Amino acid sequence: MFNNSERGVSLIITFFILTIILAVVLSISIILYREIKIIRSIGNSVVSFYAADSGIEKTLYYDRKEKSIGVKSGICAMCDSGNPTCPGDYPTDQSVACICNYSTGSDCDPQSCESCEVSFYTNLNSDKNYYVTVNVSTDNGISNLSINSTGDFKKTKRAIQVFSTKEEEISGLGWLEGWSHRKRIIIENDYIDADLTDFPLYVKILADSDMVDALGNGNDIRFTLYDGTTLLKYEKESWGGGDGYAVTADFWVKIPLLSSVIPTSIYVYYGNATALDGQDTTNTWNSGYKGVWHLSDEATQPASEFNDSTINTNDANIKNSTGPVVGAVYFAEDFSGGYANTVGNPNSLKISNGTISSWIRTYDAGISWRAIVVKGNAYGMFLKDNILTAYDWSTGFEISTSIDLSDNTWYYATETFQSGVVDGSAFYIDGNFVKNFSMDVLSQPYSLEIARGGPQGSSQLFLGVIDEVRVSSNVLSADWIKFEYHNMVESDNELIFGDEE
Repeated sequence: MFNNSERGVSLIITFFILTIILAVVLSISIILYREIKIIRSIGNSVVSFYAADSGIEKTLYYDRKEKSIGVKSGICAMCDSGNPTCPGDYPTDQSVACICNYSTGSDCDPQSCESCEVSFYTNLNSDKNYYVTVNVSTDNGISNLSINSTGDFKKTKRAIQVFSTKEEEISGLGWLEGWSHRKRIIIENDYIDADLTDFPLYVKILADSDMVDALGNGNDIRFTLYDGTTLLKYEKESWGGGDGYAVTADFWVKIPLLSSVIPTSIYVYYGNATALDGQDTTNTWNSGYKGVWHLSDEATQPASEFNDSTINTNDANIKNSTGPVVGAVYFAEDFSGGYANTVGNPNSLKISNGTISSWIRTYDAGISWRAIVVKGNAYGMFLKDNILTAYDWSTGFEISTSIDLSDNTWYYATETFQSGVVDGSAFYIDGNFVKNFSMDVLSQPYSLEIARGGPQGSSQLFLGVIDEVRVSSNVLSADWIKFEYHNMVESDNELIFGDEE
């Protein structure tokens, strides 16, 4: 009995020892398995880390690439509520999902980047991804940027966080010294399909009762970039008000860069009793412009010629026109029987490639050929039997758009031309492409004429109203022509005026 009991105890002891040994072995096996698994996933972890790093790099690249003049952070371009975009536009990203989030009660401001959050996901290939969330906030003039990027590769994830305070924003926006008031002007980008450089922006101020503190002659008007201090070149076409009265005025402002991704902002300043006239008319128009005639000179002072706003001073003599009328932009000229031609035959207008444009309005320009803007034997736009048409003097062929413009409506007619280039020339009406064609500049013996065409001294008088005639040696892009039209024709001129500051 006793011996059997000892054997039972030994069996129990042996069982517990074996159980302990088995537990130790199993624990070691589990640890080893986990370690082996970790070792096997090190490669995946490295790949996922670099995927997360790619998200960081892409964010920083986008932030710098899309940072326009005066903009605090390019990453906020992705928060354009009208046209949200993502870094997925670039060829390295095969697919992308983007969500732009806004703080409650306010949109993400692409200029100030206040309270903006952007999230996007990119699949680098079939099994490598990164997920990025960017937060931008502004506190006491300091712009803070945080980037959270998570890389994912074969179910292995690694995360990277980056925080940045932009020292350039510590001082905030500047203020033009000596001026008491300003307003922010946001230039909408709905019709800007590609970035535009040195663009002459039309700024219409209409019965603005906030600007009563401006001088009565408008000499204290200044325009700056969004930074509040960098002055912009501008031309004052008309002015009314100030000295206690609401302001109505027409300006042309040279904008260094209009972004297609985000709205561009500038400031208009006023309220400086000692300011002298600050406009710089000739430098408002980039060097490509060889002639810009607003055709509003007679509306402000009787004159025998239309002044050219460019540095070329290609002023045009007035011949028998019926005088100023309300135009597409401020005032225009009724050429029903009259015309204008440039003084002499200046070299600046002897171009073989370029762009001509004009607003026209007629109920019947007359039978056969009626000139809009023409330099005989070289380039020009006509209405032939009221159809917008060009003429190739080298071949004697006409190029018709088949579009009748004689319904007494304002039309913006534009022609780009490249001598000797097959289908290198084009017609646009109201900012829209119409057709390509070929032409050659034959010779340049004649002056440029408005409302009269052909060899100098012929008739072809245009019966109707013409406004804003321009000649440029640049073959302007379709994107430029499109926004040019909308900037002049829209009721708000594609501008949003902020509150007085």
